[in-house]
This record gives sequence, C-alpha cells and structure tokens, in this order.
Amino acid sequence: MLGRNTYRFVAVAILAIVLMGLLSCRKDLPLPDIKGSNKITLIGEFVAGDTFALRGGQSLAVKSGTALKFEILRDLAIEIKDAQGNVYGMEGHEDSFSQRLYTIPFVLQRKVQADDTYHVKAVHQSLGTAAATVYIPGPVQAAVKDTAAYKYASENTIKFKVQLNDPAGTTNYYAIEVIKQPLIITGYFYYNNDWLNMEIYNSLYNQLKSQGPVTERYDSLYTNEFVRQALYTADGNTENFKDKGAFTRNKRVLLNDMAFSGEVYNTEVYMALDSITGNNGTAGRYTLYIKSIAKDYFIFLKAYESYDPSTGFNTLEQPVKIQGNVSNGMGMIGGVSQVKYVFIRK
Repeated sequence: MLGRNTYRFVAVAILAIVLMGLLSCRKDLPLPDIKGSNKITLIGEFVAGDTFALRGGQSLAVKSGTALKFEILRDLAIEIKDAQGNVYGMEGHEDSFSQRLYTIPFVLQRKVQADDTYHVKAVHQSLGTAAATVYIPGPVQAAVKDTAAYKYASENTIKFKVQLNDPAGTTNYYAIEVIKQPLIITGYFYYNNDWLNMEIYNSLYNQLKSQGPVTERYDSLYTNEFVRQALYTADGNTENFKDKGAFTRNKRVLLNDMAFSGEVYNTEVYMALDSITGNNGTAGRYTLYIKSIAKDYFIFLKAYESYDPSTGFNTLEQPVKIQGNVSNGMGMIGGVSQVKYVFIRK
C-alpha cells in the first residue's frame, strides 16, 4: 500500500506534467498579413429641426506589423447635398473631446428637414472619398403620459408611460432612451466673514450646527457630461424583449409598428435608479427621447444593442455584425425625428 507521502509525490508529479503540457501548447498567434487600410469614419445623428452635426475620424486597420495607435484625422472635407441639389460645406474644428475620441466635430448651420433625404460626402487626400445617404423620418407623434416611482426586478426605477400615435401607410421604427446631465451641488456655510466649503470643513460645520443655526448657501453646476441611463422593458413587441427578455438592462428600447401600424400604442420603460452614478447620485437633468428613426439606423442600433464586448472571451457566442451606412468608409449617420421631455432631480 502506498503511504501518504507517496500519494502526495504522485499528485505533485502529475500536476507538474499537466503544467508542462499546458506551457508547451502555448503559442503566440501573430496577426494575419492582411491588406487592410484605414477608412474615413463618420458618426452622428441628423435630427429634424436641429442643425447638422457629426464627428469625423478614421478607423485603424489591425494587421501584422502595424502599431495600434489612434490618430486624429485632419484635413477632412465634408459636404452635404439636399434633395434640391444644393451643396453645403460643413465646418470642422477640434474640441475638448477630440484628444479623447480621436474625432473632430463638423457642423452646418442649417436646419435638418423632416421627411427629407441628404447625401453626405467626405473627402481626404490619403483615404479617398466616403459617402452616406441619410433619410430623415417625418415628425414623430408621441408623448409621455405618466411617470412614477416603481419597483422593477427588485430595483428602484422610474416608470415612464409612453404613447405613440403611429402614422398609417408606412413602417415606422422607434427608439426610446434617457440621457442624464449630472448636477454638482456644492454647499457652503458662513463663518468669520467668509464662505467655507461644507465638505472641506465638515468637522467645523458639524460643530457649529450642534451649537445652533448656521447660515448656508448652495451652488449648483451642470457638468459637460452626458450619461446614458439603463432601461428595462417588459413589452413583448420590443426588440429588446424578443432578444434578451424582460430583465436585461438596455441602452435604449427599440420597436417597430408591425403590431400596431396606424394605431395609438402605449408602452412602458423603466429607468434603473441604481445605474445613476457620479456627484450627488441622482441629481441632474434627465432627458427622455422618443425617436422615429430611419430603417438602416434601426438595424444598426439593434445590432449595437446586442453587442457585448465580453463575448469576445467566449468562442461559443455568435459574432454580431454592426453594419453602418457609410460606403467606402465606416460608421453611421442616423436619420431622426424626435420629441423630448426634460425633468430635474436634486
């Protein structure tokens, strides 16, 4: 019979053999020597009633011998042609986000018209010409009928009851989303002829409060940051419910009018309050958008909503193809008509 030490030795020996086998199987997989090249990339929305705006940059070809280095694409010229054949040049200037996003904002100080089509052409000396056709849907007829605090999936949420007055005679595509602009609230108290920050001088503030009334004031400042809020839906007609069920958080809620064409349709979305982070928690300006979007943009957003970066670690997951509308380039310029509702939480 083998003793305990013999079993221990055998176990260690087997483990060593397994580890050696794993190490011997390890091999660096070089990138294939493909002939990919950088492409002009255009990203943005043309919203009826707003001025034209998008961001322009370049994709990065991942191939053998190429450094993974993102760069801002300069000397890019972009023009827009409307349905009447008028051509307008867009102006592009770097902003505070350019060094972080590696893109440049382009604007045209003309209004986007609903139920119209625009042709975008972007030209660069090295990367050639990219183009996109953008259809703007007709005016969206929708409203938020009610809001309420609601417990959904054991989470604290705000429920929005949304009503769509769907136009007849055409297939319509909708997106619902909520964006938060955080609000920073800073408190001060008056002491020795000076206003002191409550957070910095917290001990002194609490001491004075324990002795009696304290003169206070509060300053509020909206940040230059816009944070997408997580949404739930239990509506069986939404793409989100069909793909992921009722208990998955979504960046936006997507649905078309196949089940209610030409009718008044009510749906509900739930904004998860615990998804709200940042200074002062829930404090901020919230904007709920109800959008009528072009079909190609709907398909793009549906694929984007399905994409999960973590699936790259699981070879059993089917890859998600995200198809934009920029030919000889990359990206998406979505056509949108929208209504929006703003509410404040402090």
